[in-house]
Amino acid sequence: MTGQSPSPWASSQGATKPADSDGPTPRVVVFVAGARARVEAAICEARKVYGGRHLICICEPEHRAWLTESPGETVLTVEQPFNPFGRRAAALLKGLNPWPVEACVIVVADIGLESLRFRLFALRVRTSRFVFLPVGISGQPEALGRSSFAIHTAGTPFFRVLRKCRPRKVTRAVVVRFVAWLSPLDQPLAVGLALLARALTWWRPHRTHEGKEIVHIIPSVGMGGAQRQLLLLLKNRSPAYNHRVVVIFSGDAFFAPEMEDARVPISYVRSEVVRHRSEPPPGRQPMLAAFWSVLALAGDSFPVCREIVKLTSHLRALDPRPDIVHCWLLFANLVGSIAARLVRVPLVMTSIRNIQSQVAYNYYHDPRWQRALERATVPLVTAIIANSSSVALDYRTFAAAPAEKVLTIPNGVEVEAFRPLTPEEREALRRDLGLTRGDLVVGTVARLAKEKDFETFLRAVGLARRRLPSLRVVIAGEGPLRAELEAFAASHELTGVVQFLGARKDVAALIQCYDAFLLTSIIEGMPNAVMESQLLGVPVVATKAGGTVDLIRDGETGLLAPIGDWQAVATAIFRLFTEDGLRARISRAGRDQILNGYTVEQLVARTEEVYRALLSGKDGREAASCAG
Repeated sequence: MTGQSPSPWASSQGATKPADSDGPTPRVVVFVAGARARVEAAICEARKVYGGRHLICICEPEHRAWLTESPGETVLTVEQPFNPFGRRAAALLKGLNPWPVEACVIVVADIGLESLRFRLFALRVRTSRFVFLPVGISGQPEALGRSSFAIHTAGTPFFRVLRKCRPRKVTRAVVVRFVAWLSPLDQPLAVGLALLARALTWWRPHRTHEGKEIVHIIPSVGMGGAQRQLLLLLKNRSPAYNHRVVVIFSGDAFFAPEMEDARVPISYVRSEVVRHRSEPPPGRQPMLAAFWSVLALAGDSFPVCREIVKLTSHLRALDPRPDIVHCWLLFANLVGSIAARLVRVPLVMTSIRNIQSQVAYNYYHDPRWQRALERATVPLVTAIIANSSSVALDYRTFAAAPAEKVLTIPNGVEVEAFRPLTPEEREALRRDLGLTRGDLVVGTVARLAKEKDFETFLRAVGLARRRLPSLRVVIAGEGPLRAELEAFAASHELTGVVQFLGARKDVAALIQCYDAFLLTSIIEGMPNAVMESQLLGVPVVATKAGGTVDLIRDGETGLLAPIGDWQAVATAIFRLFTEDGLRARISRAGRDQILNGYTVEQLVARTEEVYRALLSGKDGREAASCAG
């Protein structure tokens, strides 16, 4: 195929209308430049993102030699060097004009002239969406609007000159230092945005009519306790409200399939799949558009402000508009409450799932600013949901939150989903795990992260095995410390004793294989795994972290040990397996406790009572009484 052949346009015309479509299939124009590996990665991503769209790849002769043309795709070759304002460019534009162009995809090669020529030509195409691929190299998974892309293109010659004039290492050092200098301004600016959002709330009267649009904002839908509670709420919701989920980061989507099965729409702020524009809606002031573009370019220096701005744009584009925004987890609480108020959402709820005062164990950009941001966002929030009384008390003190705003709604367990295994099924699953009838199995389900304090866990197990040599350990969960913990277990002669299973979806069956459940966290909200173990009749040994003490009365519904005291944990394990009747008493009491106060039906009823109270104009104190 050559640059003069008209056949690509003819072939692309033949596949423009799907059988169920009233118009032509939108085109996606991919400008190919750079190394083969990058080009192939970018085209693979483009095919995933724009499935069902007709891809038109514009490439140089060197790429045409190996670039394959799949069904529903067209490959066009241009001269080298390509003139973005020449005759061939005019012919390309004329061929594109009859078809709607959904986006222009730029393969990130370098900042050379060929890339610049393609970018200049892309600005001549009738589209408002520009995407850099592959994401792993560009670092920009979201689409840019025309103004943002134009500024990006204008900067390309500058950086090229900079590279020519200075050694690459010097240029990189200057850029890194400049970014580092700007970064400390990020969270003070976020506090400023919170104050601006607060001022906006004074100008809008409180809505008192009954609404039904609930939007949940959460950092990710990966494996985690808060994500599981949100899933349970959505799966067991009443038809009185319409729920949607907005996910800030799209990397881990462990629970996404189950949420989709529950017929709850999910959108990802940072994903191209959402296909929302990254610039303000038409008609906005030019200064706001310029600010938006500059912020997109400086996003790495302002990560918190960047997410606030992007989430603001995302919420503004939602149709219908939310009546309540319900935020889950620390980062979503901060950026979500600010963004919601900036777009004038009338009611905002946050969900506190952990001990916030332990800033060293929270996932946050700079813990030094966490308290200031928490205190700045509390006035933006209509109600604050804590999942345990310990978490509620900690947050009232840490964030100076008014007592009437902070409500306690404990986590819930979906009793019907936890089918007891038959003795034969339990024995078979234990065999699959390499366990024998004589093994005493201590297990857990937890994220492999520092706040779970697995070093105390493994030290305690090692000590307990001296008196209980048949003790075996099963750990289900994934996290950043897995490799480190596997090495730690090996160094403490626990190889072959401890199994790291990774993320599992058969948690209910797995827990029933345990003879005891062990949790050695430093901080906790209200641990779901402890509740599930109690429901299934598996006795729990845990440290006195956060809301764990709300679930465990020492010696009655479980055994408690001081945080970080591995010797006390080992003693509790030994006591559990050797004291007559203790395991049976704890199992019965723990199960009764869950059935009487911690079911998913109670979680849903309490949460929806808060929705109902807030939408009818009641304040936090009245909403708390409704939640029971």
